[in-house]
Amino acid sequence: MNKWRMLLPLACVCASVASAQVTAIGPFTGADSDSFETQTVGMFTPCVVGRMFNNKADLCTPGNSNAHITGGWGFYCSISPHTGTRLFGSAGGLAEYTFDTPCQRFGGYFGTNFNVSNATARFYDSAGVLLNTLVVTAPANCTWTWNGWDAGAGPKIKRV
Repeated sequence: MNKWRMLLPLACVCASVASAQVTAIGPFTGADSDSFETQTVGMFTPCVVGRMFNNKADLCTPGNSNAHITGGWGFYCSISPHTGTRLFGSAGGLAEYTFDTPCQRFGGYFGTNFNVSNATARFYDSAGVLLNTLVVTAPANCTWTWNGWDAGAGPKIKRV
């Protein structure tokens, strides 16, 4: 099972609807960001306890209770937070962000403590239409790599 961990600063810029495809972009600073410093630590739950992005999004592990906020995590290697004192990890299976208001951009630092690199990000609009599927770069060596995406002029990102 591909176990991967995410950490912020994640950023989200909310906007309205138009039409194009989600593409990768470099680091940016969004109107909302999160570093997992205010969420509840130490429980394996279906969703992170304490909402994300200034109470504007949820981070869940659909169908599982694998959402975990911690100060570090060892498995094949040990990973520490990118910044601050906490990181988010899924103990198995996918992790999913759902935004109250669809966003223009989404990004953050991703890493894994498993022996398999990378992950897949699927971007959906507010109607549940798949906008694009892109690789999340996360080398299998407990390091953090920036991954960011922009919806362009198209429908905005409701769920990743």
